[in-house]
Order: sequence, then structure tokens, then C-alpha cells
Amino acid sequence: MNKGVSITNQIEEQQNSDIRVYSVKNTSVPIELINDSIVRVEDACQRISTEPLIILRILLVAFELGYQIESKTLDACLSYVTQIHVSEARSELREIKIMDPFSRQAFIAYIYRIGIGEQIISLLRTEGIELITSNKDLSRYITALRDFLGFSSFYVYGGALRDAALELSINDVDVKVIMSPNDFVALLENKGYKEIPEDQVISKDQYSFNRTFNGVRFMVGEITYDFTFLQDLNLDSWYEKRDLNCNALIFDVSNGTVLNSELLEMVVLGILELCVRTRNRSLISIYFISFFKQVSRRKGLILDQQSLDLLESNTSRIIEQLKGNPLILSLARSIIGKENSSQSIEIIKSFPEGSDLLSLIEV
Repeated sequence: MNKGVSITNQIEEQQNSDIRVYSVKNTSVPIELINDSIVRVEDACQRISTEPLIILRILLVAFELGYQIESKTLDACLSYVTQIHVSEARSELREIKIMDPFSRQAFIAYIYRIGIGEQIISLLRTEGIELITSNKDLSRYITALRDFLGFSSFYVYGGALRDAALELSINDVDVKVIMSPNDFVALLENKGYKEIPEDQVISKDQYSFNRTFNGVRFMVGEITYDFTFLQDLNLDSWYEKRDLNCNALIFDVSNGTVLNSELLEMVVLGILELCVRTRNRSLISIYFISFFKQVSRRKGLILDQQSLDLLESNTSRIIEQLKGNPLILSLARSIIGKENSSQSIEIIKSFPEGSDLLSLIEV
């Protein structure tokens, strides 16, 4: 049985000779678990066509118990899965999201293996879009910023979108705008804002300007906005310049759309992916820090297997780069002791030379 799945807590079992009938709450369709470890729904096409939501329950039960799905039942699932509506599937999707990270990843691999992964993942993408566009705090922060600036041609990206998709509180908002930093600073000063040193805490009517990275930080109301600047937006190069899928999310305020919503499929599940399409090993320590920081800060996050494989195969290179860059090494050491760093440490221990990497960090 796979750990971390709570579906059996919502199932009522009845014994019936060699068949156990599981009547799942909120549905009239019983799932039968046959004694040779097969999940079946009797009259599958008829029953599933009238209530396609049962498909998610079948998948969860079969996954948790390690049973196969009977061929006619699976065929019916494949035929009617596109009829599931996100608005009706909230509790079932939540069952997936509350699994422990490793079970969650195993469930995704399982549904792809049986041929139904794309359809289920598309539900999570739709839910992610709805979670972002309906988030009241995010909407309020965007509205306040739009009113302050007097225009809506800017992009919110990264952390605020990630937290909205994960249904977490939003602490600050990262923004990109096609505008020169100097023109933006002039806009702030025309509104009465005064520059303060970068190492000071921002308060009302103040801003800081990091001229090395062309970043401007200021407050509107109770929220802090971090602005950086674009000459234009190319989504392919945008993705390549980010570290993780959750930080690559970008929302076009002018038309209210997530421009790369395909990234939401994994973000909603708390599965992080490194933005390394070209496998740029010269930056591998930066990608390692991004993984280490994110998983250590928030419970339930995990790195996808392909990204883990990349880090594992480059453990010695990560050690070499950390030793050669005291600033990055210091950042790695500062992450130790965060809320969930113990999970990150357990993952690192599984790497080749993982103990050497940890001995370098844990000082």
C-alpha cells in the first residue's frame, strides 16, 4: 500500500463473499475490489458515463491498494475522463494534493503509466488557473498596484502566483515591466517616494534601487512590490532564465491570463521542476540552491525525478562550485534550520557524495 493517501478513510467497506464493495461517499456508484486484486465497476460504461467523477475515486483506490483496474472499467475511465469538471472534483483533487510528497509523485507516475495522466493533469492545470485568477488577496494587490501606477501593462510572476496556486498566503509581489529603471524611479519620485539604502526596511513612501540588478523595491498599502525590467518578453528565453517552474510562472495583468499555464500542472501539486532544458551544468550550484531553498521553506514540496537525477549526477560539480563561491556557499548554509530543511537533507543524503555535500553545508 502506498503511504500518505487518505482515500480509505472515506470508504465504507461491506463484506460480500469474495467481493468487497466499497461505497464511496458523495457517489452512488460502488467500486468492487475483487479477491485477485482488481478494481472493477459493474456496468462500467453506463455508470461512469452518468457520474464521471467516480474515475478519480477508482484511480485513488487502485493506487493506494496496489490493485489493477479491470480492463472494461479502465476503458470507461479513458472514455469519460474529459467529462470531469474541476468545480465538481475539488475534494478528489485535494486527495491527490494532500498525499505525502513521494506518494504524490508516485501517483502521477502511476496515472501516466496506465494512460490517463494527461487528462487528469489537465484538470490540475485548470484548477491552478482558477486558483490564481480567483485569489482575493492577489487580485487586491494587483488592483492597488494598477491604481497606483495608472496603467496595467505589467506582469506578476513567481512567488505570488506559486502561493496562490498552492493556496498559501502571499507575502510580497514580484513584477516585471517593459520600462527603463530610471523612468520607473522618476515615476516613484513624482509620487513623493524617497530612496533609502538597500539594507534598510522599506516603509511608506520609500523605495530602494539595486543598480547592480536593476531592481526597485517599494510598498503600496501593506504589501511590498519588487520590480525588475524587461525590454521585451519572450516566453522561451524567459523560462530558460528562471531556476524553477514555480518561479517561471507569469501572469499578464493587462489581459488577466497566466501566459505559461502548462507549468501549473506540477506547481499545483507542489512538484518542482528545474528550468534546465539545455542542461547548463555551469549553473548547477544555482539550481541546487533553488531546490534546497524552496523545499526547506515549505512543507510538502518535492523535486521531480528528472530534476533530482540531474542534481544527483552532478553532486561532485555542485561541491566544487560551492567551494569556489563563498557567497553561494553562505546562502546554502543560511537555509539549514528552515521549517522543512530536514526533508531537503534527507533527499541530499541519497545523492552520490551527498554526505560530503552536507558536511560542506552543515557547519
